Amino acid sequence: MGLFRQLADGTGPAERLTKPEQGISRVYPSSVDPFGKVLASMVVRGNRGTGEDLDIWMLPLDGDHQPVPYVQEPRTQSNADFSPNGRWLAYASNEVDFLRYQILVRPYPKTESNPYQITMEGGAQPVWSRDGKQIFYYWNSKFFAVDVRTEPTFSFGKPSPLPISGAIQTPNSPRNYDVTPDGKFLVVLRGSQDENTQLAGLPVNVVLNWLEELKQRVPVH
Repeated sequence: MGLFRQLADGTGPAERLTKPEQGISRVYPSSVDPFGKVLASMVVRGNRGTGEDLDIWMLPLDGDHQPVPYVQEPRTQSNADFSPNGRWLAYASNEVDFLRYQILVRPYPKTESNPYQITMEGGAQPVWSRDGKQIFYYWNSKFFAVDVRTEPTFSFGKPSPLPISGAIQTPNSPRNYDVTPDGKFLVVLRGSQDENTQLAGLPVNVVLNWLEELKQRVPVH
């Protein structure tokens, strides 16, 4: 099992990016930096029977593709996402709160400073808005947004709920929602509480004008 890349139009052969590594059972691509040079990946070490560790590794897309650990802790780190300027990385982790996952932000390249903790009530699967002014995340079947600034230093506000609910996602599973490049749509793959429901038969729901409702709920001063 490994990571591959191929031209978007499907032409040409697929190129393998990873080599079999001892102790690594699965690798999930997470986010490419805005310069197309580095792929942030969620690496699963161990196995389900004896316990697994989830870490964030960086995979250079040029050269020998030798992966380098970015956050490798005894606890879980998952679903890293590069900021649009490539200077910051948002991810979910229980490294600061063992009882639940929180959204953390670290500089990229990584420094020895402590991460910024964006959430206090739990959070998973973060994604940056394309203008870098918000981080969206998921928790307990709901979606949230938090205003952030990345220049000249990093700062953030209070998370606000979005008018979207009912999504069923596993915090450590690969993220299955995204924000469109123009920032007007949040595209969500919604699940079902019925274990017998087949994923292929689920509808795709598009929420219109959610950004306008968010502005009404959280006025910008």
